[in-house]
Amino acid sequence: MEGLKRERDGLATVDQRYQAQLQRLEAQAERLQTRIDNLEDERARLTQELMSLYRRLADTTPASSDGKPNAPESR
Repeated sequence: MEGLKRERDGLATVDQRYQAQLQRLEAQAERLQTRIDNLEDERARLTQELMSLYRRLADTTPASSDGKPNAPESR
């Protein structure tokens, strides 16, 4: 009988540790998801900014003799 009580108490302790670890992992997952969301927002913002810069470049780059815009020189 005493052995069963010790085993039950041991399982309860393991369960408590498991629950605490699970809560820590869930909190970490939430922080990571927030970070991912923020990075995706930043990527979208930077993509829009890049497209705007490309449009400005196209508007300021003189056309070649064939009427097509000149590609910027590679560096």
